[in-house]
Amino acid sequence: MNLPKFALRHKPIVLVIALLLFCAGLNVFMNAPRREDPEFQIREATVTTEWPGANARQVEELISDKIEKAAANIKQVRRVQSRSYYGRSVVQVSALFDEQDTPAVWTKLRAEMKLVEPELPAAANSPQVDDNFGDTAALVLALYQDPERAKEQTYTPRQLEILAKRLRDRLMDLRPMVERDDGRMVPITTDPAYVARLDMYGVQHEVIYLETDAALWGKLHLTSDLLQRILSERNVITPAGILSTDDYRINTRISGNFDAVREINSVVVDRIAVDEDRSNEGQTPSPDQPDFDLPVNLSDLNIAVKRGYEDPPASIVRFGNPEYSAPAIVLSFTMKPGQNVSWLGDSVDWVLETANETFLPPDIRVAKVSLAVSSIQSTDSPSQEIFCPGFMVNESTMAGTEYSGFPKRTMDDGGSW
Repeated sequence: MNLPKFALRHKPIVLVIALLLFCAGLNVFMNAPRREDPEFQIREATVTTEWPGANARQVEELISDKIEKAAANIKQVRRVQSRSYYGRSVVQVSALFDEQDTPAVWTKLRAEMKLVEPELPAAANSPQVDDNFGDTAALVLALYQDPERAKEQTYTPRQLEILAKRLRDRLMDLRPMVERDDGRMVPITTDPAYVARLDMYGVQHEVIYLETDAALWGKLHLTSDLLQRILSERNVITPAGILSTDDYRINTRISGNFDAVREINSVVVDRIAVDEDRSNEGQTPSPDQPDFDLPVNLSDLNIAVKRGYEDPPASIVRFGNPEYSAPAIVLSFTMKPGQNVSWLGDSVDWVLETANETFLPPDIRVAKVSLAVSSIQSTDSPSQEIFCPGFMVNESTMAGTEYSGFPKRTMDDGGSW
């Protein structure tokens, strides 16, 4: 069959087919997944184990060797390498090149680490399997307080963390939206969310400090291990049963967990017998008085209980420019496979437009640190300019008309044809 001859004799059919192909290609182009980096499968995972105070040889013999043997038991594993440092073991596990279901391999690896954990030293931490280091952030946001308003009243790190979690909850539920009849935008609950994982950096963790004078601590018959055991036994969360009636079903629990600093101050660390105390003072115990003990609370020992933040902090983040700098919390999130980063950027902009009016105070600012969405959108326009003329070439050829070619593209015409 002579295709050029057929195209010249049946121009309407050829034009209809070409128009359908053009519409199909345009639809695929507009709805195709867009990412800053291509999706690729990483067949590597690391197992990190901390053992404070141990030298490299001890870490290798008592931790790294056992983890290597456990990982080698998985038949989909191709290679196991380890590096032992002072107080730390890092084991790198590689899966087979032809293995397609790598998440299943890392699930087996985590199961093996649970089995080998009882064989590790008691002072060592649990092995941590990391297989997400190949993911790249689609967008990075920084949440901070307006420097001008901070001069009047500054948010504490805990308050910034609460506000960042509010923003995190909104971003984790971002998904395609549709406009209702009343003009409101509502999410399509049947479609998957855009965000796969969201991490926060710069969060200052709250801790409770117990402070006392070194000379006073030496006089007390109390050690740090004993005090830790007393507080652990006091801070318990356990069910106490269920009370069932004809109309209600009530869950009960033991009120033993710490909810405030004052409850830690009231912890009983010792008891003193009254009669024994009188005997020490030279008084004769009276048989008419009953024997009982006086409780000794933590506050009676001049031990100050204070609420503060982890020192030194695990991470510190500040956001600003040459004119100002403010403490901030950074939110970094990755996309799920098959999603469009441009749609994600539009959804984030929609949330941030009304953030200060709905769930964030007016003096809180949210800035984009990484503009991956803008970089991808900037590459879309050249593709569209190249795509449309390329289709015109095929149409002119199929129609049998003469085509002289494209005009030359120069740097002065702004990148247009």
